[in-house]
Amino acid sequence: QCVASTVLNVEVDKSELATVENKKKSIKVAPIPNNGQFTIFTGTPMKDATIEIYNLAGSLIYKKTNINIVGSHEVNITGKPSGMYIMMLHNQETKHQFKFIIK
Repeated sequence: QCVASTVLNVEVDKSELATVENKKKSIKVAPIPNNGQFTIFTGTPMKDATIEIYNLAGSLIYKKTNINIVGSHEVNITGKPSGMYIMMLHNQETKHQFKFIIK
């Protein structure tokens, strides 16, 4: 039984959504799935970036800091168990999250 109701009007700024989508599209990880060796491709350079990779249990399994990525950057975590992983790529200006599978 409903005793009270609330109406909530939400406005979405579509220009902000387009900006976020464009930023996400400018960074790619390939190949997916992979064997633990993959490449991060950036549309624009990233200075002082950090790469963190976590397993699904939330444990940090790889971290590299102070990376200057211009075009692409190779990552090698071969030897890790098969499964899904989450990679965080960030610097002071942007933050990106990717899921990938090691087969």
